Amino acid sequence: MLFCDINIPASHGYICRKHVFEDGYKSTLHWHGFVELEFFIEGTGTHKYNNSTFQIKSGDVWVLSTDDSHQLDLHKGMKSVNIAVNPDILHDKLKKHLSIFHPLHCNFNKEEALAFSEKVDILWNEQEQQNILSRVKANAIINDMLVDVVRKAALDNTLSNNHFANNGVANNMLKYLQANFKNDISLPELASEFSFTPNYCGQILKKATGISFNDYLNNLRVKYACELLLSTDLSIQNIAFDSGFHSVEYFYATFKKFYGITPAKYRTLTSQEIITPFTLKNRSLDELTKP
Repeated sequence: MLFCDINIPASHGYICRKHVFEDGYKSTLHWHGFVELEFFIEGTGTHKYNNSTFQIKSGDVWVLSTDDSHQLDLHKGMKSVNIAVNPDILHDKLKKHLSIFHPLHCNFNKEEALAFSEKVDILWNEQEQQNILSRVKANAIINDMLVDVVRKAALDNTLSNNHFANNGVANNMLKYLQANFKNDISLPELASEFSFTPNYCGQILKKATGISFNDYLNNLRVKYACELLLSTDLSIQNIAFDSGFHSVEYFYATFKKFYGITPAKYRTLTSQEIITPFTLKNRSLDELTKP
């Protein structure tokens, strides 16, 4: 595998290139020292990305980090735009996405691809300029384009999978909740962590799990409370607060919603009597909290 680098001008922070490939073009397996955005406008081919192979079709966009290797095997009529980006010009949240989500890939429909192409054209024109304002605008456009890809990739993955375990974005959101459920966490906070709006973040979770943000978070807290009820002598008040609830009253109401009995009653159950919470969409909440 080769390391392929290019000299990105410090005055720009990126290079935007347009390609028309000959039939049968095949690159070597390689990786870069920069972030690469590949937008396939026309044609077909295959894309070997790390250890997987994907079919390329019109409207595909791939974003590769400095940790990714890839190889292109292009068949016919391939036109593409390649943007090599110095990671330093990217927003910190976007750089975090690149480090977590692999592959970062989406497919734009004709209308979306046209809008994306218009941004490419603006970027191309700014590249020809030699002033600070052009760089400021170009940086904003590049970050905007990457946000488009991140959002579309999240939606594509959610709609194409029935379970969050096969959905990189939702899976990472749920892992974040599993690690932080005892804290005072909200949907806006989760959305900010992953650079989405709260409404969009809620939609991703609902489509992936079949339950709302609040139900998923409360289930994590109640399950943890169940462990404390059965394995410790802590008071119910302390268990409520240790599990992330703000009041004993809300803890009681939530616990009864999920289990149908009070926490005190649950504590008296034998191992044969232990019950599981309700199910939604034929998937138990226990299944949705497996790491």
